[in-house]
Amino acid sequence: GPYVLPGFTDSRHFRARGVHAYGLNPFALEETEAMGVHGHDEHISIEIFREGVKFLYEVVLELAR
Repeated sequence: GPYVLPGFTDSRHFRARGVHAYGLNPFALEETEAMGVHGHDEHISIEIFREGVKFLYEVVLELAR
């Protein structure tokens, strides 16, 4: 499933202004896809993309309640 990345995001700019912000990767990558992150041929499957978008939609929906 989705997981928090050990790297960094632009969230630090928001946190510097007092906004709570988190880096979240909604895409459950297969090992071969994870190894290609930031590579010349970086890609994910359509199904993983769809599931990630669905997850983000549900997160935003829940936070908006």
